[in-house]
Amino acid sequence: MNSSEQGGIAGGGLRGAWIQEERPLLAPTQRQAQQRQRQGAGGGDAAGAPRREDRAVHLMTTAIAAAAKAQQRGTEVAELVAQVKALLESVAVAQQEASAHEAAAAAAVTQQLAAAEATRDALAARVRALETALVQQQQETALLDAAKVGNLQEVERLLSDPATDPNAQDEIGNTALHWASYNGYTEVVEALLRSGTDVATKTKIGNTALHYACDNDQQEVVEALLRAGADVAAKDRSGQTALHRASVQGHTDVVEELLRAGAKATAKDNTGNTALHWACLFGYKGVVEALLQAGADVSLKNNGGMNPLGIAEQEWLRHSEMMALFQQWASSS
Repeated sequence: MNSSEQGGIAGGGLRGAWIQEERPLLAPTQRQAQQRQRQGAGGGDAAGAPRREDRAVHLMTTAIAAAAKAQQRGTEVAELVAQVKALLESVAVAQQEASAHEAAAAAAVTQQLAAAEATRDALAARVRALETALVQQQQETALLDAAKVGNLQEVERLLSDPATDPNAQDEIGNTALHWASYNGYTEVVEALLRSGTDVATKTKIGNTALHYACDNDQQEVVEALLRAGADVAAKDRSGQTALHRASVQGHTDVVEELLRAGAKATAKDNTGNTALHWACLFGYKGVVEALLQAGADVSLKNNGGMNPLGIAEQEWLRHSEMMALFQQWASSS
């Protein structure tokens, strides 16, 4: 190396050293700041700017898309909320309708049960009534049968039961009193009368117990019935009183008992005949005498225009005793 080179090197080295001393090296942060200032003044790296703008556009696009999605989701959420609300309302309506249907069904079932129970109770009451009626019918039949044969002990036993009707009638209207009266069971008659049996009860053809007793000449029974208030004027379907019936049968003692009890000798039946007509027809002298003594009217005519004497004078009868009796009565009156 020659001296000029050495001097140049030496000189350059000294200048470089001076420059370094005069302008010290900048720190990295200062350099970055200066660089940003230059970029802001229009200088700097031209390739970096487009990258930042792309990034901003991307961010804005992403934000807009996100907002659009959020809005869409909000609309979907609103629609979903509306659907849920409508569903809840329909469920509430369905529940109300179901409750109403349940209430109506429960009311209908309750009504049906009540109707069924009422029907059951009515049927049960009907069965009890039928059972009671059957027992009563059996007792009443037994009472009629006992009275027919004069079984006083059985009659009294049956009458002691409040369920037994002493006025029970058979198929033709006979009571126990009718049967006992006809057959002359005085003690049975009196037991029946004590139990409250109606002495005025009639059969289907109008017969009282007194009619039956008079038919069969049961004087003691007649007396018991009269004491109990039997009506001597009661008529059967043919218009006959007990006096007619006793006169037809010729029961003088019974006729006299009836006349003492106030029976009217002038009473007519449906054919216009009095008891005297019938007694003359059959020739019952004792009955005729009793009736004449009681004031029977011999002039009374029946529906055929005949009086008692005219009946006795008929050729086919020729009751000479009756004619003699009338003549005797006429002469004495």
